Amino acid sequence: MRADGEEGQALLSNQGYDTPDYGGASNWGVCNVRIDSPHSNGIMPAHADGVRLENIYGDATYHHHVDVVSSRNVSIDGYWATRGGKGDSNAPIQFDNQTAGTASNYVWDGEKRTAARDDGTPTSRCSLSNFEIDAANDPDYGVHIHRDGTESLSITDGTITGCQHSAIRADTGAKLESLTVDRVNCLENARGISLGQLESGRRELTISNVTIRTEDDGLAAGSALYASGFDGVTISNLTVDGAFTNTVLFDDMDDLKLINVTATGATSQAFRFRENVDATLTTARAAECGSAGVYVGSDSQVAYGGVTFANVGSEVVVDGDLRVWGSSS
Repeated sequence: MRADGEEGQALLSNQGYDTPDYGGASNWGVCNVRIDSPHSNGIMPAHADGVRLENIYGDATYHHHVDVVSSRNVSIDGYWATRGGKGDSNAPIQFDNQTAGTASNYVWDGEKRTAARDDGTPTSRCSLSNFEIDAANDPDYGVHIHRDGTESLSITDGTITGCQHSAIRADTGAKLESLTVDRVNCLENARGISLGQLESGRRELTISNVTIRTEDDGLAAGSALYASGFDGVTISNLTVDGAFTNTVLFDDMDDLKLINVTATGATSQAFRFRENVDATLTTARAAECGSAGVYVGSDSQVAYGGVTFANVGSEVVVDGDLRVWGSSS
């Protein structure tokens, strides 16, 4: 239990959580643990290096079951969540960066709380794999990439269900480098992958073998996939089905490649390249959308080929530069 007003501090952390860089405890692990602790945060590696979390079962928690803070080489392999937290920050899994002035990520020692060192150390080379998030209490996000600086993060082989904002979320304005999402199903969430807006400063995004599907038209909202500010993006073998406003939406993207993408059911546009996007779209399908199959906005240039359309308001609407190659019909 926590004293009144002290809810949400870490249930389990490591020595050296208040040291700079990756100077905390290294090469440790936790396995075969069930978290059912409604007044605390869960497992919080902080300024740690080399942490392995295996077979973690998440039930009641105040914030997150796992909250990776300014740590390196943390792998989460085998994770099952029945709910998110009950606090304001409630994603079952969070990858966080303790940037300067951050007033969160505390450890409670029985007498007082102390925060992780706020020196801006990036969370780096971390992974989440073999997981299922089926959140009964409608958290905002399933996986939250929080604050500025996360680099080399992979999210693979999992399913996320029941989120009121998005299955995978990165903060608006937060820099990211080398994010991979592969073999992940985002089912019955308001959005699938929502990487908040930033004009520039992000690099290397790979999304492959992903399904985003929401059958509840009242739940689907915004864009199933949104990203901005990345240089070097490959999106392949993506299937989206649901009454999202847009199936995919991009801003301020350099060298964006979309290959084998199926977009079905958008109330507005299937492929929306809104502003300042340089992209190629190949072997794709836009179907059952209320407005345009492909929209190219101002200062955007898109080359597309091998794209098919079925029951769309207009096949293409262009305010920027659209170049057709190959065979489209």
